[in-house]
Amino acid sequence: SASNSTAASDAAAQASGLVGQGLWKYNQGSGYQLETDRLDPWVAYWLRITNPEGATLVIPPTAKSRAAAPPAAKNRGPLGEPLPSGSWCFRLAARTEGAQDTDNFVGVAPGAAETADQQRDIVQPPELGDYVSLYFPHPGDAGGATKLAADFRAPFSGAKTWDMLVETDLPERDIHLVWEDLSSLPRNLQPLLVDVDGGVSRYMRTSSGYTFRSGATRSPRRFQVVVSSSGGGRLTLGAVTPVRGPQGYLVSYSVSAAADVTAQIVNTGGRLVRRMSSGRAAQPGLNSLFWDLRDEQGRAVPRGFYLLQMTARDDQGRVVRATRSIQVMQ
Repeated sequence: SASNSTAASDAAAQASGLVGQGLWKYNQGSGYQLETDRLDPWVAYWLRITNPEGATLVIPPTAKSRAAAPPAAKNRGPLGEPLPSGSWCFRLAARTEGAQDTDNFVGVAPGAAETADQQRDIVQPPELGDYVSLYFPHPGDAGGATKLAADFRAPFSGAKTWDMLVETDLPERDIHLVWEDLSSLPRNLQPLLVDVDGGVSRYMRTSSGYTFRSGATRSPRRFQVVVSSSGGGRLTLGAVTPVRGPQGYLVSYSVSAAADVTAQIVNTGGRLVRRMSSGRAAQPGLNSLFWDLRDEQGRAVPRGFYLLQMTARDDQGRVVRATRSIQVMQ
């Protein structure tokens, strides 16, 4: 209830701007976690009060223990709520030895604001003890920055970028960034994690994490999450064509961007026969490989059917694969 003693439910208080979205449970070992249903007795919680006159939290005597926020599932938001049509979100977490920050979300929802949105976004709680913190900064009052744990934007075409910071008070530690279920992200959208300070990118659909080393100070590490529509930026491996010649097979193929290409020949039982290349650098456009019809020991292979398996991986971690059948008739 507000200081004028007007009672309001939690949902009504959030809708009217008395309190912020989300209730955070704090555990010294596991950090903060979003709560969704009920409160546990003798447990620390953090709730953002936005009413200038303050508010009083009233807990009915029948309140039971509260369950932690479930993992973000398809068509579910940070608090487990069903997402409206045209919405999506996915979770990111930061972990290191002795600290973690697991409930962070980027997403899209119709009507969401590009600035901090009281109705949809969730503010990050303050750091306590040894910590690692992942958040999305937005300009705040008096020139400061609001740290968001959940940052929803309006639907878009083309590309959308979320600035992201990761900081810790634990120096010289491996910090692991992980993302879990991307099933609610439409298939035509391509998510990319960019380490701005490290100059490294990771394609998030074909990788599940990224690790960096914290420095000696608490300076935040700068990242971006870039989500773009499918288009010319996609890595493709195509036009894979094995052509038989007098000495063996010449395999031509094309990639849409610079990539490391691995190619191997296996028999119909899946056993390796010959490695044609391992991480060979291929340039955009047409490339070629040659198989001399010999195995790893240099012996001529017997006649029969074989499979050519090819994998291309670019410097963003995007991976594409292709398989072709080859017949040896010698």
